[in-house]
Amino acid sequence: MYFSRDFVDDWPWSPDEGPNDWRQRVWENAMLCQGLEGFNMIMPHSRRQWVDRVREWRDKTAALTEEPKSKRSDPEHKPTLEYPFLLGDLAAANSHADV
Repeated sequence: MYFSRDFVDDWPWSPDEGPNDWRQRVWENAMLCQGLEGFNMIMPHSRRQWVDRVREWRDKTAALTEEPKSKRSDPEHKPTLEYPFLLGDLAAANSHADV
């Protein structure tokens, strides 16, 4: 299930990335933030138990009407999003390391 089949999730992330459907990123990050238990989503013996939960997250994400805001810890550094977003958080942290 996709919000946008041509979704581009390139490094580094930028809030000016273009016409991609931001819901795709929100939904993917909901799945990524499940920790070690989330690995069961891809394991043949347990992935079926995740189907309803993942569909519920997708439905909730589809119902969002406003894109989450991005935040900067410093105006000179890369932004990240308000919700847990590992790729953006790492890019923002890395931009601090370049100072």
